[in-house]
Amino acid sequence: MKQIFLLFAFLSFCALTFAQNARVQVIHNSPTPGGGPTAVDVYIDDLNEPALDSFTFRSATPFIDLPAGDRRIVVAADGETDPENNHVFDETVTLMDGETYVVVATGVVGDATTPFKLAINDMAREAAEVAGVVEFAAFHGSPDAPAVDVDVRGLIDEAVDNLAYSEFTDYLGSPPLSIILDVRANDDPVVVASFEVDLTGLAGSAATVFASGFLGQDPGFGLLAALPDGTVVEFPQVSS
Repeated sequence: MKQIFLLFAFLSFCALTFAQNARVQVIHNSPTPGGGPTAVDVYIDDLNEPALDSFTFRSATPFIDLPAGDRRIVVAADGETDPENNHVFDETVTLMDGETYVVVATGVVGDATTPFKLAINDMAREAAEVAGVVEFAAFHGSPDAPAVDVDVRGLIDEAVDNLAYSEFTDYLGSPPLSIILDVRANDDPVVVASFEVDLTGLAGSAATVFASGFLGQDPGFGLLAALPDGTVVEFPQVSS
């Protein structure tokens, strides 16, 4: 009996030690035209209990472990009692062992041009690979905005070039300074919006900087960053 107990304990230890997991952060960036309620419940495999309950627009989770393999993701309206039959999204995504992902809910529920979907960065980072800098991937999440260029005012023209809706950039590095980003339609010299981005105190960190909202209606266009611990920072708009 003692040997059986020890074998069970050893196998349990091995299962925990060699469990296959992916690291995942989820960002809710799907706006409701007019600025109405946008909270959702997110289910992962189990439809009896939401993994994310009342998950609100422009919020993020910290990076968490999820089992590697095929995961069924179902998104339903906040408080929906029958997510199996009443949902806005139901797809299976494959997570690879040891990989790191940022998953962004984007698009507009019921819109044929930019429908609700999950945009996935499968090369995500939780920390900068270069000491002393801030590294961030930019995500274009504004459904009615064209492809954009982004300048770092006074430093770099077209730090981001021709970034289309629902696309990510590779990670970009910056010293931990306060900078101003000027956003323009691709190849258009006219600045659409400018934002003060304070990176001081973030040396060694990585983030996803995401454009959010609409150009022509509420919720309005904004620029935000999701940090690895789930904190979301909204950057203030400044004069062009």
